[in-house]
Amino acid sequence: MKDKRIIVGILVLFGILAGSYFFKGQITPTNTQTQNSQTAQPASSNTRTLNGNIREFRVIGKNFAFTPTEMRVKKGEIVRVIFDNTEGFHDFRVDGYNVGTKQIYEGSTEAVEFTANQTGSFEYYCSVGQHRQAGMKGTLVVE
Repeated sequence: MKDKRIIVGILVLFGILAGSYFFKGQITPTNTQTQNSQTAQPASSNTRTLNGNIREFRVIGKNFAFTPTEMRVKKGEIVRVIFDNTEGFHDFRVDGYNVGTKQIYEGSTEAVEFTANQTGSFEYYCSVGQHRQAGMKGTLVVE
């Protein structure tokens, strides 16, 4: 009887440790490098122009919205999107340019960069579950 209690205790301890390890690995934030802010000219609170033809946008993701909901660039500009997830589990995607971040947890940041080489309006959105249908989307306008 005593041996069974010891075995059960060891199994319970192992389960707690394994669960802790699993969940810790799931919540670890992912960080990316960002451009040094000393080289930037502020254009608005979420937009900067870097080195003449790089437009950087800081996009905030939360349940279930992006801020800003519109980004405007000129054809030929390099677009850098710094995606800050402030609530929930999200990503940032633009199918028209075949770019997107990894799916990240609250408190994490990811970045994508591409050249705006085609004019038009392109929807950006979160591809997690039904987030896009719930309104987590915006428009990239390339003029």
